[in-house]
Amino acid sequence: MERAPNLRMIALASTVALAVALPLAAATAGPAESDRSAADGSASAAHPDADVPVGTRASAARGPAPGPSRGAHPVPRTGAPADSRTDPRTDSRSGPRSDSGTAADGRRTTRCGPELAAPEGVEAQTCVLTEGGLTWGRTYYRNTSGKPLRAVLSLLRPDGRTVQAHCDLPAGDEPATCETPREATVGGDRAPYTAVVEIADARGERKLLRSGSNAAPDAGGSDQ
Repeated sequence: MERAPNLRMIALASTVALAVALPLAAATAGPAESDRSAADGSASAAHPDADVPVGTRASAARGPAPGPSRGAHPVPRTGAPADSRTDPRTDSRSGPRSDSGTAADGRRTTRCGPELAAPEGVEAQTCVLTEGGLTWGRTYYRNTSGKPLRAVLSLLRPDGRTVQAHCDLPAGDEPATCETPREATVGGDRAPYTAVVEIADARGERKLLRSGSNAAPDAGGSDQ
């Protein structure tokens, strides 16, 4: 008589264990995205893409992800999502453009760094995505700190220019995303992009976490 309840408890425990083991980026996977390209960066509570990058969890104590953050701008004190912008010195309308940058068969390519977690209760994984001649940066995050946070996501282009998105990260248990505007790929497949996010408190005075698309020395990123 007790076997059936025990089996149900085992099945429930297995389901919970599986949910905990899911990577942050996988937890944000949702329906396939439409052909609409984002006109500006945004913070979203639901990941719009069907593709799921693979990352490796690492501790924030292992040090910041490589790649400098450039041209930070003050963030307006408005509700999420905050604004995003291209650095005036880095407008993609200047300089060469290239429609290359996707896989040979036209599929989206995604390159991610490790998933990082800070003791304050924020997790992040940062990626560079390329599809259809467009490239953009995206950070998957979860803010369980109990307080709203802010993020500055910088996409460092191979031509030296920078595209930025400023996102407000509301507190909550659900994973969400912050991404830069999608702009024409420059440099083709041979020139890499790098994305770096810096997450701070609501006033931007205390940096809590820095996450980059580059792989850690002992953890590989992903290419899809």
